[in-house]
Amino acid sequence: MEARDEMLREVEETMGAGERAAIAIARDLGADLVVLDDERGRKEARRHGLNVTGAIGVLIEAKERALVSSMRSELDRLVEAGLWIDEGRPAGRPCDRVVREYGE
Repeated sequence: MEARDEMLREVEETMGAGERAAIAIARDLGADLVVLDDERGRKEARRHGLNVTGAIGVLIEAKERALVSSMRSELDRLVEAGLWIDEGRPAGRPCDRVVREYGE
């Protein structure tokens, strides 16, 4: 699905094309949730009234629904596929917290 030009015009132009399109399409569809990992994209989505989750949030939901068996192996696959996870945040390493929480 392509974002309509009028929706794209309302999204901050300095962001990446993917983030801009995801926000514009979510708004166009009337979605209340968008999946974004980029912090600037998340802030922009919230500015437009969207709830935000990221790849780790989707993985947590999948684990809770028993759609994946191992958080660690799925996180490793995401990283191998190129997902960059900011592990330097003050709250600790996101991957370690998630894996611990699910007993792995």
